[in-house]
Amino acid sequence: MTRGFENKIIPNLHVDKISQIILTLCDIIYKDKSIDNDLKLTFAKYLTVNKDTLLQQREYILSDFLASILLLTTREVNNTVGEECVKTITKDYVDGIARRYEDLIHIDASAKIIVFPTKNILNVFKQAIQECRIADFINTDPSVSIKESLIEEADRFIITMKNITTQFDGENENNKKIIKFTQILEKYYYYLALRMRPMFVANDTSVSVSRAMSTG
Repeated sequence: MTRGFENKIIPNLHVDKISQIILTLCDIIYKDKSIDNDLKLTFAKYLTVNKDTLLQQREYILSDFLASILLLTTREVNNTVGEECVKTITKDYVDGIARRYEDLIHIDASAKIIVFPTKNILNVFKQAIQECRIADFINTDPSVSIKESLIEEADRFIITMKNITTQFDGENENNKKIIKFTQILEKYYYYLALRMRPMFVANDTSVSVSRAMSTG
C-alpha cells in the first residue's frame, strides 16, 4: 500500500499542496472525538501510535501517513456517519490551516517528508496566543463559568506549542520563557479539566468549577 502511494499517487501531487494535506488531516484527526473513544485502539493499530503522539510528531512521511489513513477510513469507519462534516472542509478551511503553520513547514521534496523546523518560533507563539484566545482563557474566572470553546482552544494551543517546543534551543531565553509558559498553562488546563462540572442550565455552553471547589 505504501509503495503504491509512493509510485502512483504522490508523484501526481503538487509539492506546494503536500503540507496542506498533512496539516488538514491532522486538524481533522484532532477534532474527531471518536478517535478518543470508540476508535482509540483501531486508530493506534493502523497509525502505529495513538492520537496524541501522532499530533506531536515533528516529521510525517507522506506515503506512510496517507496509506494508514486510507486503510483506517475504508476498513474500519462508517463513512456515511460523517457525511455532513465533509461539507465543512472547504478551501478557506484548508488555507486557514496552511497559513497558521506557513513559517514552520519544510518539505523534503525527495523523501516527501514534512518537517517542523525551529524557525520563527516567537512569531508562531504570538499567532497561537491570538488565534486560540489564550488571553480570554486566562482572564476568565473559572469559579463562575468558562466557555467550552475556550477550553478547546487552550487544548489546541498546548498541542500546537508542544509540537515545536521539543525542537527548541533550550539555552535561548525566549525559548525558555515560551516553554515555561506552555508548561504552566498545561498544568492549569488539566487542573480545570479535573475540577470542572457542567452547569445545569438549558442551552448554556459554559461549564463551572464552583461546585467542585466548594465541596473539595
